[in-house]
Amino acid sequence: MQSGADTGAVAVVLVGLAGLVAVLASLQLWMRLTAVAIPVLMVIGMLAVTPAALRENLEVQYDATPQCVNDEAMGPGPGSRAERKSQQAFESIEHVGYFGGGGASGVGGCDRSFVLTEDVDVLQHYRGLAGGRG
Repeated sequence: MQSGADTGAVAVVLVGLAGLVAVLASLQLWMRLTAVAIPVLMVIGMLAVTPAALRENLEVQYDATPQCVNDEAMGPGPGSRAERKSQQAFESIEHVGYFGGGGASGVGGCDRSFVLTEDVDVLQHYRGLAGGRG
């Protein structure tokens, strides 16, 4: 299975080859300019759209906050109330990445995978949040 970057590169090469053939075969200036402009515009469009597409992909695949509470599996009792309160605390914090599904939660806490989209000092970020509340 090809990734999106591989597919885009193949598309640019194919359009570029067609443009090259058109440039070499055409005698009209406007057709030559069009044949050169189409691959250039295609690359510019791909560069413009890629960050938004990646962000959308992250938002679809991952959660903005760790989802540690499963309301269907929870019953009444102090443990359930504590889990709900911890979920509310997680949701109130500004996170620097996205959380994947799976993992585990229990009395020891919530365990989820964490995906970063940029180079961030995660410890400094959360320590700054803890320092601002105290």
